[in-house]
Amino acid sequence: MKTGIFVLLLLLATLLCVLCNALYINKVALEMENRLSDLSAPPAEDAKKEIDMLQAYWERQTPYLSLSVGFPLLDRIGEQLRLLGVYAENGDVFGYTEALTVLRDCMRDLCRLERCSVENLL
Repeated sequence: MKTGIFVLLLLLATLLCVLCNALYINKVALEMENRLSDLSAPPAEDAKKEIDMLQAYWERQTPYLSLSVGFPLLDRIGEQLRLLGVYAENGDVFGYTEALTVLRDCMRDLCRLERCSVENLL
């Protein structure tokens, strides 16, 4: 009987951790999406400063995200953030727009992986 209760408590604790993890990842992705949508499509003069702040936020969150999110996705987001900053600094509108689009897609991928769906179970 004690073992059954212990197993049930362990299962509940695991489910709670999974739920908290999904909520945290979605919170970070939503914050990133909001900050990305604040960036103008042709880079403004202060775009580099905003991108640096965005990159600092991302780097603060990465150690926690890396506990459950795969390295390829985290690495791709970091690379695109650095590219976005370089393109904004150099005034490359095409590269800036492309990096911004890829970053938005990465954020959707990050959220997609945390949804409860049959696709994620397979």
